[in-house]
Amino acid sequence: MQTRLLTVLFIVFIFNTILFAVKGIGVVSDILFISVSSITCFVLVIFSKIIKEVLLNKKYLPFLLINILNLLYYTFFEFGDLESLKYFLARLSVFSIISLHVNYCSTYFKTLFIKNLYYFILLLGIISLLFWPITFSTRYYGVFTNPNALGSIMSMGFAIKLLLYYEGRKKEILELFIFFCLVLLSGSRISLFALLLVYIFKFGISIRLIATIGISLIFLYFTLDFFGKESGANRLITQEIFSNRMLTFEYAYKTFKSKWFTGYGLSNYAYINNDLISAEHEGIDIGAHNGYLALLVQYGLLFAISFFIILFTSLFSIFTFVKSNWNSKHIQFFSFILIFTLLNCFVETMITGINDFQTCMFWLSFGYLYSEAFKWKKDLI
Repeated sequence: MQTRLLTVLFIVFIFNTILFAVKGIGVVSDILFISVSSITCFVLVIFSKIIKEVLLNKKYLPFLLINILNLLYYTFFEFGDLESLKYFLARLSVFSIISLHVNYCSTYFKTLFIKNLYYFILLLGIISLLFWPITFSTRYYGVFTNPNALGSIMSMGFAIKLLLYYEGRKKEILELFIFFCLVLLSGSRISLFALLLVYIFKFGISIRLIATIGISLIFLYFTLDFFGKESGANRLITQEIFSNRMLTFEYAYKTFKSKWFTGYGLSNYAYINNDLISAEHEGIDIGAHNGYLALLVQYGLLFAISFFIILFTSLFSIFTFVKSNWNSKHIQFFSFILIFTLLNCFVETMITGINDFQTCMFWLSFGYLYSEAFKWKKDLI
């Protein structure tokens, strides 16, 4: 009963992070998230021994330390602030859901869950193509609220198929092609980079990789006009990669400097202070597009450094384990998610949010690999 409940909560939670990005159902997604979080808290109260067995277990130490860090920050700088309290509780709930599922439902997690996730992503991609006409003059949204969400989620589907389940069948090649076209139509350059990274993870850097890149470039050259001026390939060729990010980097850094010690608070996890934007740049949509700067803005220098120490020391343990167990397809897949998200943090506010699909997949992969690394290291002693 307990395992089934945790499995259902986990499925609803992860699939709901995709639904958050689907048009017209934001309110439903909010209700689902609140419901899952509330039920999780109820489970922890009813089965209190779980707290000691899992949440306080050294296998999930980074999550515990980040929760303590958030609690200390809230106590010292924001005690009584309702929005920051909501963020603290939401982050606590997310880490709890991930830890509980990895601990009690690992068999389902490594088998049926990823397959179900894959088919759900593929279904949304097909629905997009069937019911949302492709407009080549602008970036393609499909069923999603923005093109970056489309690119990010479809690139995840591509990664699941190629890294875990690819056997070279015609049906699989067609599915990969669908994902590739949707990523290209989305205009998301970082998602195009994700596809390249997946290919490197699968086949390594070799003549095969060079040949595939060459064929892809030829294909793109003859199809640029077909995919439209706002496709990922066109944007990659006609615009500087960081052309629309330099201002956001500049003002994120200025925002950090204005409150470098205390930060702007837990609830401001993707924040730019608009009062600091000069008259020259007024009217330009300047958002937070760097996860590492976003953490500095959110926490301030001292707490951000503490967060980075927890994160990167844990990642060191993870990659030591990964290096010795690289032959596992699942380890390759979850390692891809970690590395891609860490790179994506340079151009997007990854790892700071609550309901973003890629962010939640990052913490899921992080929690799973850290727990496996902990057990592996313990067995070596």
